[in-house]
Amino acid sequence: ILHIEGLLENQLSKVVFFIPSSNEKISSWIYKNSHVYKRTYIFEDFIGNKINAKISKEKLNFFKSKFPEIKFNTL
Repeated sequence: ILHIEGLLENQLSKVVFFIPSSNEKISSWIYKNSHVYKRTYIFEDFIGNKINAKISKEKLNFFKSKFPEIKFNTL
């Protein structure tokens, strides 16, 4: 089982999403389609949620096409 989990882990990208507080629809999509391991509310140069997640490359590509206005960084 650990070997399978390791293989699956290698297929995921670590991503930090920056979701404006006015758009909970996008946060909901991230929670349904990835493994969120940290969420922080920030209100400095950006007001909203900073969501750290692991997501498949397929779903990340879909995210880019569906929500092109949302900023994110891969780690």
